Amino acid sequence: PECKPFSEIYPTGKELCENMWDDSFTYVENNDPQAYTMWFFDNTNPNDQITTNLGKNVTNECLLSYFHRDVTAEADNYTECHPWKEAACCYQSTVKDVDTLLNSYGPEYRWDRCGELSPACERFFVQEACFYECDPNVGLWKITPNHTWKISGMPIKSDYCDAWHRACYNDLFCASDGGSYFSCAREYKALDTAFNQTVIVTEIVELEGETDKSVDVALIIIIVVIVLIVIGMFVFICYVRNREQKGNPYFAPLEQDLNSPTRDNETTGDAEMQGTR
Repeated sequence: PECKPFSEIYPTGKELCENMWDDSFTYVENNDPQAYTMWFFDNTNPNDQITTNLGKNVTNECLLSYFHRDVTAEADNYTECHPWKEAACCYQSTVKDVDTLLNSYGPEYRWDRCGELSPACERFFVQEACFYECDPNVGLWKITPNHTWKISGMPIKSDYCDAWHRACYNDLFCASDGGSYFSCAREYKALDTAFNQTVIVTEIVELEGETDKSVDVALIIIIVVIVLIVIGMFVFICYVRNREQKGNPYFAPLEQDLNSPTRDNETTGDAEMQGTR
């Protein structure tokens, strides 16, 4: 996928909030009291009041189903997503740090596929991830009944979207389909799959090559042994023939020696027996 600066992909904060997440969010101008924010520093969640302003019922149920809880819970050790420590749909284990949030949905959903983002820009991605995972109001905008995790049309304050756009103005991001996070993820997944298959094929070829090398080495050893045996036989034959030519054959017939001690003894014994008779 092609990477471009945010400023070229999203002309304003409106395109960023609405295009990046495939219409999951709607850009609402002039800080309308019926628009949510993705981050806050208050002791209570201001998005609960927005839900009331929109005529919806505030809920402690977690209506999205991905990494979410069934109902909100308090947490004392929320550090990365601390605004929701009093009532969160997220588990601490899924939002414990930036790296966990970055890798939660797989490599195709990493926001740094076009390179490392500036700290100011990355902070907005972290805030959006916390907002989606932890805020129970997000589930009120779930697409039903076809999805358990996807939302549509959730109104977001314009000043938040504009601030995000300013923070990421010069950072690079995937430009596919108008900067759609989901379209980019599909392309990255296909690319990663093709790459992994290539790696597997390469490893198989290398393994076969190593096997062939082993076979070749064994064959060479066998040939060398055979050659050495042939050379040894040839040298031995030459040695035997050379002795025969000198009158000293290697395979000479065995001759009985008439003057051997054994024969003398036998002759003497016979004479003594004849004298006795």
